[in-house]
Amino acid sequence: MPRWQTPILLLALGAFPLPARADKPFRFPEGSLGKNATLKYHGNLPVLTVSGTPEEIGTAVGKLALKPGSRVLGYPKAALEEFRLSLLWKRFVALGKEMVGRFPPDYQKELQAMRQAAGAAEDDLIAGNTLFDIKKMALCSSLMVEGDRSATGGPLLGRNLD
Repeated sequence: MPRWQTPILLLALGAFPLPARADKPFRFPEGSLGKNATLKYHGNLPVLTVSGTPEEIGTAVGKLALKPGSRVLGYPKAALEEFRLSLLWKRFVALGKEMVGRFPPDYQKELQAMRQAAGAAEDDLIAGNTLFDIKKMALCSSLMVEGDRSATGGPLLGRNLD
């Protein structure tokens, strides 16, 4: 092929780009851990059900949900960057650690077991569990149903980082 035809060929190929292949949407792997922890799908909705001691609950959440979905750990820092607030990251982590220090002991044990089971960095896990409570700046909707108004008889809490 003569040299003068090469740029024309490249321009022609660029005019008709090949379709890009999108990554498959993330799906949690279904599984169970012992008899008190399962992650399974109801339609397209992943449902994690756990019970047991704080350590058992944290381990199950860490292994079944957080470890396979570990990219969620980067979300709080990315949200701060999106709002040009990344300089506040260390301050929010420090406030989060202070907040975790006030959690009931069972919740602290659960969080620690979750971190260990998922192999998560402490700062990322703390920020993910406290940032949107420390500063209700954006991105969070929640719904609370009191026990006497729910079909289960117990309180229901739903939270969406929208």
